Amino acid sequence: MFKRLFKSAGIYVFSSILNAAVPFLLIPIFTRNMSTSEYGLFSMFQMVLLVFGPIVGLSIHGAITRQYYEKDSIDFPTYVTTSLTILLLSGGITSVLIALFHNTIYFLTDLQWVWVQLSILVCLSQFIFQVVLVLFQVQLKAVKFGIFLITQSILNGGLSIILVVFFDLGWHGAVIGLSTSYITYGIIGLFIIGNGGFIKRKVSRDYFIHALKFGVPLIPVSLGMALMNMSDRIFIKNMVGLEAVGIYTVGYQISMILMIIITAFNKAWVPWLFDKLKLDQIREKAKIVKFTYYYFIIVFVGAVILGICSPFIISFYVSPEFISASIFVFWISLGYAFNGMYKMMTNYVHFAQKTHLNFNVMLIAVPINLILNYFLIKFNGPIGASQSTAISFLVAFLSMWVLSSKVYYMPWFTFAKAEKFAPKTNKTIKEK
Repeated sequence: MFKRLFKSAGIYVFSSILNAAVPFLLIPIFTRNMSTSEYGLFSMFQMVLLVFGPIVGLSIHGAITRQYYEKDSIDFPTYVTTSLTILLLSGGITSVLIALFHNTIYFLTDLQWVWVQLSILVCLSQFIFQVVLVLFQVQLKAVKFGIFLITQSILNGGLSIILVVFFDLGWHGAVIGLSTSYITYGIIGLFIIGNGGFIKRKVSRDYFIHALKFGVPLIPVSLGMALMNMSDRIFIKNMVGLEAVGIYTVGYQISMILMIIITAFNKAWVPWLFDKLKLDQIREKAKIVKFTYYYFIIVFVGAVILGICSPFIISFYVSPEFISASIFVFWISLGYAFNGMYKMMTNYVHFAQKTHLNFNVMLIAVPINLILNYFLIKFNGPIGASQSTAISFLVAFLSMWVLSSKVYYMPWFTFAKAEKFAPKTNKTIKEK
C-alpha cells in the first residue's frame, strides 16, 4: 500500500535535504561575516516574506493542487492562467499598501522601504516557483521537482557567498542573493508552465471566483501561521533587542532540520492521500489513520532528539557570538513537530474544500501565541518565545484535528475495528 508513497517521499526528502543543505551551510558563513544585529535584519527580511507571501499569493497554489484532481471535468490550463492573473493583481495591490504603511513596517522590522518593496517581487516569484513545484508534485514528477528545487537553492547559496564574503555586503548581500535566485527562477518557472501547456490566452470568470473562494479564506490562516512563526522575533526585537533576534534565529534554523523532513514527506503524502480519499473506502481510511499515529510518534521523538543534540551541533557549527542559540532548539523543534501534525490534519479540510473553516483554528491559536509570547518573554526572557511557539502549535494541531473530524470522516478512534471488519472488496463504502 505504501510502496509508491515511500518511493516518492524518499525523492522528496532527499531533494529537500539537499535544497536545505545550502542555506544550512550558509549559517556558519553568515554568522562569521555578520554581527548579531545584521543577522537579525536578515531574519527580519525573511520574516517579511512570511507575512506578505500569503497576501500576494492568496494561497491559490493550494487551489491548483486540489483542482488538478478535477482536470477531467475542468479546463485546468485556464485555471492555472487565471490563478497567475490573480497573482499579478494581488501583488500590485500589496505594493501600494506597503507604500502607504511603510513607516509602521519600519517601526516593527527596522527595514527600509526599498527592501520591503523588494520582498513583494520576491513573493511574486516564490508563488510562481511554488506553482511549478505543485505541478511537478501532482504529476508525480519527483525528480524534476528535486532538480528545480535544488538548483534554485544552489544559485541562492552561490550568490550569497560571493556578495557577503567577497564583496563584504553583510545582510544586504544575503538579501540580494536570496531575492535574485527566486526572481530568476520565477522567470524560468513561467517558461516551464507555458511549455507544459498550462497557460492559455484567456481567463475564466468562474475559475477566478473559485480560486478566490478557495484561496482567500486561507489568507487569515496563512497569516495566522506566519504570525505564529514570526511573532516571537517581533516580540524579542521590541522587548529584548535586535541582537537577541539574530541569536534566536540561529536556533530556529537549526530546528529547521526537522521541518525539512516533515515538509518533504507532506509533499509526497498529499497527492497519495487525495488519491486514496477519492476511493472513499473504510479499510483504506483505517490504514491511513494507523500510519498517521506512527507518524506522530516519529516526529515527536525526532524533535526531542534534535533538542538534546543541539548544543553539540551549534557549538561545532556557528561563531561564538551565537553559541547561546542552543537553548531555543528543543522548544522550537517541538513546535515544528506539532506543526507537522497540524499539516496532516489540514489535508482533510482541503480535500473537503472547506478551507474557510481553517480560520476558526487561527482564532484560537494566534491570540494564545501572542499572549504567551508577551508573558513568557517577560518572565523567562527570549526562551519564552520558543516555549510560546511549542504551546501555540500544539493548540493549533489539536484544534485542527477536531475541525477535520467534523468536515471529513476518518476512523480516528475506531480504526482497528474498521480495518478488521470492513469488506475486502473494492466496493466504495459511503460514510455519513
